[in-house]
Amino acid sequence: MRYSKLWMIWAAYFSRGSFKKLSKDYAQYTIGGIAMSWASIETAIDGLTLVAYLNGGNAFSPSMPRSLSRKIVFLETSFKKLAFLTEVANEGRALLARADALSNDRHWAIHGTVMEHMGNIDLEMKVEKIRREQHYFVFERKTHSVADLADIWEKSNNLAIELFQFVRPIIGQHLENEANDAAGGR
Repeated sequence: MRYSKLWMIWAAYFSRGSFKKLSKDYAQYTIGGIAMSWASIETAIDGLTLVAYLNGGNAFSPSMPRSLSRKIVFLETSFKKLAFLTEVANEGRALLARADALSNDRHWAIHGTVMEHMGNIDLEMKVEKIRREQHYFVFERKTHSVADLADIWEKSNNLAIELFQFVRPIIGQHLENEANDAAGGR
């Protein structure tokens, strides 16, 4: 069942009997939105990483990076070393810094396990996740409100849009160059 943000908040506020179910549904709705936004963020970053790698990045990186943190490091180096990226380096760095800052919140939202759903006015839930440290596991706990999740979703969605606007002309130019090369430089 799909609910709009406004309907979910209104219904949770005015119908206390179903408050817990509504807040749970809305939390799931926002977590799904975060996941979808991050798929877009990763796709945009992957596209930029691929273009940088194919256009000189392979000279300073033996393989294309896979994790977000490695892609960010690779792209930071690419902004310094690849001439076609120097003009857009400041904007690119700012977008990547936002992605890096949001990635921990995304990780909690997507990989955290709801351990207790409090059903209070702030629509809070206690979230737990397991983190591996060398030879042992650490249980981390955090409290999220649904408003926190909605904020992460909004920031992620805005970042996804801005990243695609940033990456689209770079990928377009790469594809145009490849087409010209394939046509014999016409």
